[in-house]
Amino acid sequence: MRTIGQVLKDARIIKGLDLASLAKTTKIKTTFLVSIEKEN
Repeated sequence: MRTIGQVLKDARIIKGLDLASLAKTTKIKTTFLVSIEKEN
């Protein structure tokens, strides 16, 4: 079963977004997005 971090990262990559772009779009800090993707 895929984790939420894997789902988020896969969706981000499919859409061609880097973490900085996703952070700007969602207004979620890059550090939080990195932690979610790494399951921290």
